[in-house]
Amino acid sequence: MLATGLKKYVSQDLYYQLRLAEQHGALAQTLKELGTLRLTAAKQRRKLRGLLQYPLILLGMLAVVIGGLVIFIYPELDSWQAQPREGSWKEIILNIGVYLLTSLFIIGGLQWWRWRRLSLCQRMVWRCRLPFVGRSFRLYYSYYLTTNLAGMLRHGLSLKEIIRVTGQYGQSSLLYQFSAIIRELLAEGKRVDQVIINYPFIPNELVVFINKGATLEELGDELTVFAQLQFKRLVQSIERLLVWVQPVIFVLIAVTIVALYLSILLPIYHSLQGVV
Repeated sequence: MLATGLKKYVSQDLYYQLRLAEQHGALAQTLKELGTLRLTAAKQRRKLRGLLQYPLILLGMLAVVIGGLVIFIYPELDSWQAQPREGSWKEIILNIGVYLLTSLFIIGGLQWWRWRRLSLCQRMVWRCRLPFVGRSFRLYYSYYLTTNLAGMLRHGLSLKEIIRVTGQYGQSSLLYQFSAIIRELLAEGKRVDQVIINYPFIPNELVVFINKGATLEELGDELTVFAQLQFKRLVQSIERLLVWVQPVIFVLIAVTIVALYLSILLPIYHSLQGVV
């Protein structure tokens, strides 16, 4: 099988998507959709590199300026002061920097420890709730689930058969996690809408499609259209994130430049006060 031949070279989720498509005769359509997805991702990476090119040049020049200030300017400014002032601006900045770095290190360590203890499903939920990029993760998971679910439904697989098929996949795959959620739903007798609220990577619109009472083929066709819509939303979401790349970097550069000006002007101001 094609999926088996490509298993070593693709991700696990992509492998199971190809395997599922190949088993149910939708390989050509799936390859076309995957090609579109990869082509769009490549275009966005090129756009991101283009957006980062000018800011990275500015950051490099700023790093050279900071190095020059540290080596040549700051020692000269220190020599202007007759006595080192207690609680000077340099000590204050140094203390603030140490506190910030220590806090970031502690918070990062706690987050890493917490991340290691999360299950795969909890990690997907955590990604979907991240600020700024969480919506893109939700749309990607939604697109992936609905496009595979649509393919299985179009070929007449019932819910139990879908659970049986995807339950044989690797536990780290997205399809296996989805089938595990459905198995838990059926075992505990919960309603679909109650479970979907707890899992943001499952689209809420799925409840509407299921409750319509359409046949499996009709439901598969509707989910196919919905998956294409989710793909367009995903592309638009990533495009909006790319728009903010340059402004955020420019703001950081501006703040750094202002801090550098203050670090030069404040010692001069204190020296002039001592002269007066």
